[in-house]
This record gives sequence, C-alpha cells and structure tokens, in this order.
Amino acid sequence: MEAEVIEELQLAATYASWVQNHCLVGAAHVSTHLLANNGVSHGEGNALFLPSAVKLNAKYSKAAAAKYQILAENCGLTSTEALIDKLVDLRALGELPSSLADYQLDPSVITADALSIMQNDPAGRRNPTELTDDFLHELFDEVR
Repeated sequence: MEAEVIEELQLAATYASWVQNHCLVGAAHVSTHLLANNGVSHGEGNALFLPSAVKLNAKYSKAAAAKYQILAENCGLTSTEALIDKLVDLRALGELPSSLADYQLDPSVITADALSIMQNDPAGRRNPTELTDDFLHELFDEVR
C-alpha cells in the first residue's frame, strides 16, 4: 500500500475511535459483532457495513439525514451520497472486501437469535433508526 493510503486509513481509524469513545455507535457496529463471531475482523466488518448503515439511516430518519449532510459538508463533500461514496472509496483503497460473499459467508448467519443479539447490543442503542428485524435484514441485503 502507498504511504498516502496508509496515512488516510490511519486518520480514518483515529476519527472512528473518537466516535466510538464519544458515544455508542450503531447498526454497522452491531452487525460487525455478528461477523466477528464468523471470523471477520472488527475493522473490516465496520468498513463493510458503514456505507450501507449511513444510507439506510439517512433513508429512514430525517434527523440522521440532516446530520449526515452536515458531516458531509464538514468533510468538504456535497451530499450524504458523496459521503457514502467516500466511505466506499476508502474501503476500496484499503483493499477490503465489499460484500458478505467476499468472506464466503452464508446469509443464514442472520438467524432470529442473531437479530435479537444485535437488537440488544448496547452499541446499537444510539442508532438513529430502530434496529428492527426489517432494518437489519435490509442492511445485510445491502452487503450481500
């Protein structure tokens, strides 16, 4: 990897740690916990789910959409969609998988028990959209 890419990833990791330590996180993070039980690293799981979690939270929560717009503008981007694209680009720069299929994971890992565990994970309590079965299924569908 080029030094510039490594520097960008380190900066992104620093920003992520600030968010993690400032408040509980959300849907991407609880989904990552499920994948960790299936051999996917915590960082890679977050990289996999974050773009889709932002997209779905913005879709279902006007308040979240407004906050993502502010975040995008503070990052020098024009829109939430541009923010999502940047997250996807960063994942690609890190040469990280972009789907569950890349990990050879069967979607059957999303059992009723797994949904319940994700819904009761403290990391998901601050997600701007309720972590319903439908929301979590849609999130996993996004990364198939």
